[in-house]
Amino acid sequence: MECVNCEREIADEARFCQYCGARQPTVQEEFTRAGHEVAEATVAVVQRIVESAKPVARNVARSAKPVAERVTKAGARAAEKAAKKTEPIVTEAARATKRAARKTARITTKAARRVKQAAKGK
Repeated sequence: MECVNCEREIADEARFCQYCGARQPTVQEEFTRAGHEVAEATVAVVQRIVESAKPVARNVARSAKPVAERVTKAGARAAEKAAKKTEPIVTEAARATKRAARKTARITTKAARRVKQAAKGK
C-alpha cells in the first residue's frame, strides 16, 4: 500500500510508514474516509448538475411565458363572451323573479283579506 503522507510504497499491514513515520489508518478508518470522499464527490456532482440545469430552466421559463400569457388572454376573452351571452338570460330571470314575487304577494294579500273577512263573519 501507499503511505498516506509521503505516498511511498510500504507493507500492507504497516501501522506506521518506515520512511516518514506517519501513522497509517486502519481499514475501518479507510472505509470511513472513502465514504466521506464519495459523499463530497456526490455533492460536487449534484451542484454541477444544478448549475448546468439553470440556463435550461431559464430558457424553458422564457419559452413558457408567452404561451401562458396567450392562454390567459384567451381565457379572459372566453369569460367576456360568456358574460355577454348570459347577461340577457340573467336579466330575464330577474324580471321573471320579480313578476313571480309580485304575483305571490298579491295572492297572499287576497287570501289574507278573505281570512280576515271570514273571521269577522262577513
